Amino acid sequence: SIEQPQMPGLASPTRPENGPRGFEPGQEVLYLGRVTGGPRYGSWGVVREVRGRKAVVEIGRRRPDVWHIPCYFLAIPGRAA
Repeated sequence: SIEQPQMPGLASPTRPENGPRGFEPGQEVLYLGRVTGGPRYGSWGVVREVRGRKAVVEIGRRRPDVWHIPCYFLAIPGRAA
């Protein structure tokens, strides 16, 4: 497994302790999955809806794509210290 280097003053992404219930519509997330044909690893997105153990996420800036992503592939971006 390749690990991302840490930048001083930046927190690493975290996964909610309460699983899918840790995500809410409008929340920014980071995609950490590696699935062929899926979004790129490290892509930023916005949660539009949470459906059970999956989230509907818009990924992309100009023309966002909508993806149905298992919550275990998502993390909350770290905040600057």
